[in-house]
Amino acid sequence: MTTDPRAQSRALVDGADRAAARAYFKAVGFTDADLAKPLVGVAHCWIEITPCNWNHRTLAMKVRKGSAPPAARRSSSTASPSPTGSPWARRA
Repeated sequence: MTTDPRAQSRALVDGADRAAARAYFKAVGFTDADLAKPLVGVAHCWIEITPCNWNHRTLAMKVRKGSAPPAARRSSSTASPSPTGSPWARRA
Protein backbone atom coordinates (compact mmCIF):
# COMPACT_ATOMS: atom_id res chain seq x y z
CA MET A 1 0.00 0.00 0.00
CA THR A 2 1.41 3.38 -1.01
CA THR A 3 0.88 6.35 1.27
CA ASP A 4 0.55 9.92 0.09
CA PRO A 5 3.23 12.03 1.83
CA ARG A 6 1.15 15.15 1.14
CA ALA A 7 -2.20 13.82 2.41
CA GLN A 8 -2.42 16.23 5.34
CA SER A 9 -0.69 19.04 3.44
CA ARG A 10 -3.28 18.79 0.67
CA ALA A 11 -6.09 19.29 3.17
CA LEU A 12 -4.34 22.43 4.40
CA VAL A 13 -3.28 24.18 1.18
CA ASP A 14 -4.83 22.60 -1.92
CA GLY A 15 -8.01 23.83 -3.59
CA ALA A 16 -9.79 27.13 -4.15
CA ASP A 17 -11.21 27.13 -0.61
CA ARG A 18 -7.66 27.11 0.83
CA ALA A 19 -6.50 30.30 -0.95
CA ALA A 20 -6.33 32.21 2.34
CA ALA A 21 -4.10 29.54 3.89
CA ARG A 22 -1.75 29.68 0.90
CA ALA A 23 -1.66 33.48 1.18
CA TYR A 24 -0.59 33.26 4.82
CA PHE A 25 2.18 30.81 3.94
CA LYS A 26 3.35 33.00 1.04
CA ALA A 27 3.37 36.06 3.30
CA VAL A 28 6.02 34.40 5.48
CA GLY A 29 8.20 33.29 2.57
CA PHE A 30 6.82 29.99 1.28
CA THR A 31 6.89 29.60 -2.50
CA ASP A 32 4.59 27.61 -4.81
CA ALA A 33 7.36 24.98 -4.93
CA ASP A 34 7.39 24.81 -1.11
CA LEU A 35 3.61 24.37 -0.99
CA ALA A 36 3.86 21.49 -3.47
CA LYS A 37 5.99 19.56 -0.94
CA PRO A 38 4.82 17.82 2.22
CA LEU A 39 4.63 20.42 5.01
CA VAL A 40 6.19 19.48 8.34
CA GLY A 41 5.82 21.81 11.31
CA VAL A 42 7.60 21.58 14.64
CA ALA A 43 6.22 23.64 17.51
CA HIS A 44 8.19 24.30 20.67
CA CYS A 45 7.87 26.47 23.75
CA TRP A 46 11.36 27.95 23.91
CA ILE A 47 11.55 31.24 25.70
CA GLU A 48 14.65 33.10 26.74
CA ILE A 49 13.57 33.96 30.27
CA THR A 50 12.73 30.53 31.70
CA PRO A 51 15.51 28.03 32.33
CA CYS A 52 13.16 25.04 32.12
CA ASN A 53 12.60 25.72 28.41
CA TRP A 54 16.12 26.85 27.56
CA ASN A 55 17.01 23.82 25.42
CA HIS A 56 13.70 23.56 23.53
CA ARG A 57 14.73 25.66 20.52
CA THR A 58 17.92 23.64 19.99
CA LEU A 59 16.00 20.39 20.38
CA ALA A 60 13.28 21.56 17.98
CA MET A 61 15.88 22.41 15.32
CA LYS A 62 17.31 18.88 15.58
CA VAL A 63 13.81 17.39 15.33
CA ARG A 64 13.08 19.64 12.37
CA LYS A 65 16.13 18.39 10.50
CA GLY A 66 15.40 14.71 11.12
CA SER A 67 11.61 14.60 11.07
CA ALA A 68 10.81 14.63 7.38
CA PRO A 69 12.07 13.44 4.04
CA PRO A 70 14.53 15.78 2.30
CA ALA A 71 11.84 16.83 -0.19
CA ALA A 72 9.56 18.19 2.57
CA ARG A 73 9.24 21.87 3.50
CA ARG A 74 10.03 22.19 7.19
CA SER A 75 9.26 25.06 9.52
CA SER A 76 9.20 25.65 13.24
CA SER A 77 7.42 28.05 15.50
CA THR A 78 7.37 29.02 19.12
CA ALA A 79 4.16 28.40 20.99
CA SER A 80 3.52 31.11 23.55
CA PRO A 81 4.02 29.74 27.04
CA SER A 82 1.11 30.62 29.30
CA PRO A 83 0.56 30.35 33.03
CA THR A 84 -1.26 27.20 34.10
CA GLY A 85 -4.22 29.23 35.35
CA SER A 86 -4.69 30.98 32.02
CA PRO A 87 -7.88 30.23 30.07
CA TRP A 88 -5.68 29.78 26.99
CA ALA A 89 -3.91 26.86 28.65
CA ARG A 90 -7.23 25.00 28.95
CA ARG A 91 -8.15 25.08 25.27
CA ALA A 92 -8.58 21.68 23.69
